Amino acid sequence: MYQGVKIPASKPNADTRDIINALARILPAATKQAEQLTFLKKTGDPIADALNVGKYVQNNFTYIKDGLLEQNIKTPGAMLATKTGDCKSFALFIAAVLSAWKYKNGLRFAGYNGAGQPTHVYNFVLTDQNKIFTFDACLPGLVESPNATLIEDMQVNHIAGVPVLNEISTGIYGRAERQARRQERRERRQERREDRKERREQRREEGRGVFQVGKKIALA
Repeated sequence: MYQGVKIPASKPNADTRDIINALARILPAATKQAEQLTFLKKTGDPIADALNVGKYVQNNFTYIKDGLLEQNIKTPGAMLATKTGDCKSFALFIAAVLSAWKYKNGLRFAGYNGAGQPTHVYNFVLTDQNKIFTFDACLPGLVESPNATLIEDMQVNHIAGVPVLNEISTGIYGRAERQARRQERRERRQERREDRKERREQRREEGRGVFQVGKKIALA
């Protein structure tokens, strides 16, 4: 049912631009494959759905990095067949699912330690307020690393129904910017913890209410 392929990223020793072009070329076919993945369910909340797909990738696929001389990108079908991939294939799988669900989303290419070009790629989704929410299926908790010194954002747009990648921003970060981004990540994690705590409390209250009703019926 899920036919997939492994596609070279243009040439040996492919650079970031080669990989971006390859991802843009593969994305329409990958999105078509993602439309068949009925075991993944859409809730309508872009952040919750993005994180759910990211968790699915983390829990079901093993990260295996490509060698320096060969950069390959696996379509969703190939990922499901092999259960392995690297950041490029992880990011493509997630972007394809989010595109199939008609969410505005994209890919963030990041470089570290003053690198002249990005060396890693992960995902973002646009919220209902049109803000970028980033998440990384290669890292614990899906939390984006705050240590990037270079980023390039490519948004998935649909032209005549076909998903394509378009550059929307680039950035080079110094120490102050990295500290600000770390603080932003800490605040985001704290918000998630508080949100989970609130949901747990709500579930406990709902369970307690059911227990009280059951006790009254039993006493009656």
